Parts: sequence; structure tokens; C-alpha cells
Amino acid sequence: MKPTIYLDATISSFYFEDRQGTIIQAWHEITVEFWKQALDRYQIFVSDETIRELQDVGNPEKKRKQCPELVAPLPRLAVCPEVTDLVAYYVADGLMPSNDLGDAFHLALATW
Repeated sequence: MKPTIYLDATISSFYFEDRQGTIIQAWHEITVEFWKQALDRYQIFVSDETIRELQDVGNPEKKRKQCPELVAPLPRLAVCPEVTDLVAYYVADGLMPSNDLGDAFHLALATW
């Protein structure tokens, strides 16, 4: 059985990163290499929250198309009551901010 990885929007976003800068381009190159190797080594999951973030209008139009296409073949994790309970716990205990629940859902999905 392969180890599992849960991806938020960061990885696929850096896969298509074209902004200039040494650090940003290094992250792009690392991400492309990760993607080449990871599909054979890991069982990779995304979620509806990942897809929502990738399609956010704040992202460049080109990325809004490319990023969801990159992760489309990956299985999606469903939000079950246990995940929602974890989100509520993380927010209530101040571990995650309450003004943007996206990261709380990513953490809860990865934990669950």
C-alpha cells in the first residue's frame, strides 16, 4: 500500500507558477519534480476545498483552468461529520482562524 498525501492548492499552483524570482522559480522546479515522482510513489488526494481555491477568481485565469485539470484525476476526499467536527474544534480552540475556514478544512482533512 502506498503512503498517502493530501494536497491543498499550493502544490498545483506552484506547478504552473510563472512569476519571476529565484525563490519562486525554485519552488516551481521542485514542484514539477515532485509531481513527476509522486504519482507513482503515493496515493494522492485533494478535496472540494482544494478545487474551490484553485478556481478562485483571485488566481490568474490561466491557472484557474490549468490547476484543476492537473488534479482532476486525483480522488477527492469527502467532508464527513468527523472532519466538520475537527474544523469546529480547531477554530474553537484558536488553532485555526475563524475568518477563513479553508485552511481549517485542509488541516482537518489531512488529519482525518
